[in-house]
Order: sequence, then structure tokens, then C-alpha cells
Amino acid sequence: AGVSLPPPTATLAAPESVGACSHVTLDAAASTGGGGRALRFAFSIEGPGPRMSELAGRLAAHPANVSSFTVPAGYLVGGGVYAVRVRVTTFMGGTSVASRITRQLEAPAPTVTVAAGAMAITVPAGATLRVRGHATMPASSAPGRDGLCSAAAAAAPEGAVLIFRWFVKDVAGGSVTRPLASLPELQWGSAGMAAYAVTEMRRELIIPPGRLLAGVPYT
Repeated sequence: AGVSLPPPTATLAAPESVGACSHVTLDAAASTGGGGRALRFAFSIEGPGPRMSELAGRLAAHPANVSSFTVPAGYLVGGGVYAVRVRVTTFMGGTSVASRITRQLEAPAPTVTVAAGAMAITVPAGATLRVRGHATMPASSAPGRDGLCSAAAAAAPEGAVLIFRWFVKDVAGGSVTRPLASLPELQWGSAGMAAYAVTEMRRELIIPPGRLLAGVPYT
């Protein structure tokens, strides 16, 4: 009897919203289940805009062995809501689909990454948690005469007027995202709150040892 391979598990990372003239990166690299072989990826995007047919052509020509796709600035329209999907296929034909919803804002907004894009950080017992945020602003805030936005982006300097405020998803698994300091589950204490307040609205979050619960995942 032949050996069957379980279907893969598709995972898709995409921003919930992006500013005007910002590119959108779809990343399915965390998908699993290839059985030691390379997975194949097929991306699709549905939503409004006069250039969606052109974008569909670019998606169709995208190499199937590449696990990410970046939508250049100018293809999505301000105020548009888009359904983005990836279909992951194994060498034996097993498939899995993951989808997300992303919104193109009408005003420029920074693109933000946390911890250099790391999927997870493990903090040893007794260690200080340091997480740094990075933001880039689009080089232009509106499409040019050709309908395209500039894809270039410049890193926001230390002196830029950008406010970083850190949030955490409810440790109980709820869908409400709240300021980190508002979670009663955290073992802050007065000293911990004072230390946290120093970095809450800066680009680096610093949490002293003993403030987070051991073995609990935080988002």
C-alpha cells in the first residue's frame, strides 16, 4: 500500500491595515507539512481597484516555490478592503488554504515590525525582556501621475515624531488587545510599573525580570 502524506497546514501573515502608498507583504513561510519536500504557494487577492487584473497577472507569474509575495505600492486603493489568500500544496497534491483581511488606508501610515520580524522570543527565567520596534514611512503619500506610488521607504530616525505604544493580547486567549500595563494578570508591583512606564511609548520595550508569568505566552 502506498504511503499517504497528511495535508499541509497553510499559515499566512499579512498586515491588518497599511497606509496609503505602502506595499503589502504576504508571507506564508510558516506553513508546514511538506514531508521533507518543498511546498508550493499560490497567492490571490480580491478587492476593489482599477489595477486588480494587472495584479492578478503578477500573482499568476509569481514562482510557486517562493513563500512570500509583496504587492507594490499603488495597486490597492485607499479605503479598500481586500481578502488575501494563499493555497499551499505538497508534492503529493495535498492542499491547505489560509486567508486574511487587510485594509488600505486613505492616509499614510508607518509600517511596523517588532523584534526584527521574529516569530517568537523566549525569555529565560531571571532575564530582562527587551523588544525593539522599527518603523518606516512611505516616501510619498499619494500616487503620481502614472498612478503608481513610490515603493521606496526611509527608516524613521530616532528624532522623528513617532509614538510607540506597546500592547499585548489577552493572555487568556481573548480577542481584546489592551495596553500591557492594564492586564491584572501581570505581576507588576510598583517598581515594575515604574520601570515599564519609562519605555511604554518608546521604540524599545523593557520589562524587568519577574514581571511576566512563567510559561505563559504573550502576544
